[in-house]
Amino acid sequence: MENKIVYRNIPYGANEEAVVTVSNKQPFVNLEELKNTNAVPKKATLEKNKWALSSNYKVFPDSPTGLKYMSQIMSDENGNFPQLITLTRTYTNTYTAPRNKNGI
Repeated sequence: MENKIVYRNIPYGANEEAVVTVSNKQPFVNLEELKNTNAVPKKATLEKNKWALSSNYKVFPDSPTGLKYMSQIMSDENGNFPQLITLTRTYTNTYTAPRNKNGI
C-alpha cells in the first residue's frame, strides 16, 4: 500500500500570473502547461529503467502535449546532464500564502 501526501503552498493568483522561462526545451513544450497542476501523463520514452512495459505508459506521440517540460539536453548513462537546466518563474506582484484555520 502506498500513501502519498501532497502539500502545496501556492498563494492565490501567483501560479496564473507567473512568467516561466527555461534555458533549454523541446520545441513542442508549452511552458504555460507548467501552471496546470494536473499529473503528467506517463509516456514510454525508451529511457533505461525509467518506464514499464504496461498499459500505464503510452507510446510517445509524434506531436506530444501536456508534458509540461522536456529538455533538449539528454542525460548520460548515469542520469547526469552535461549542463545545467534552469527554469525560472518570474512574478510582477507580491503574494501572501494562504493560511489554514490554525493560522499556519
